[in-house]
Amino acid sequence: MTADDQPYTVALNIDAPPSPDYVLELAETVDQGLRVLAHQTRDREALEFPAEGDRLLRYLESAAERLPQLVTQVAMWYVTEAAGGRLEVVSGDRAGAPWLAAAAITTGANRVRAAAEELRKALHAMTEVTANLAAAGGEGEDDSDE
Repeated sequence: MTADDQPYTVALNIDAPPSPDYVLELAETVDQGLRVLAHQTRDREALEFPAEGDRLLRYLESAAERLPQLVTQVAMWYVTEAAGGRLEVVSGDRAGAPWLAAAAITTGANRVRAAAEELRKALHAMTEVTANLAAAGGEGEDDSDE
C-alpha cells in the first residue's frame, strides 16, 4: 500500500480548543476529502440513486456557503497580526510593508467571497433539477435512512 492508499481519520469536534495543528489537520482533511470524492465519483457505481447525487451536491453547496466565513476569518487574522506588529514581509513586492500584504489578503478574501457565492448559486441551480429526478422504473429513493 502506498501512503495515498492509507485510511485517513480525523475527529471533527466543533468544541475543540483552537489549535494550529488541529486547524491544519482539518484543512488537509477537506482537501483530501475532495480528492477522494473526485476519485470515487469517476465510476458509475459511486452513486446508486439520483437522491444520492442530489445529497452530494447539497453538501457541496453547503461547503461553498461556509467558505467565505472561513477565508474572511483567516484574512482578518493577517490584518490583526499586521496591525499588532507581529507580521513581517521578508521578500516580494510587499517586503517591509505588512499592512500592504494584509490589504492584498483582504482583497483576495473579497474575491473568494464573490466566487464562492457564484459557486453556491451554480450548485443550487443543479439541485433544483436533481431534486426532481428518480431512477427509471420507479426506483428513485434511497431507503437506507428509513
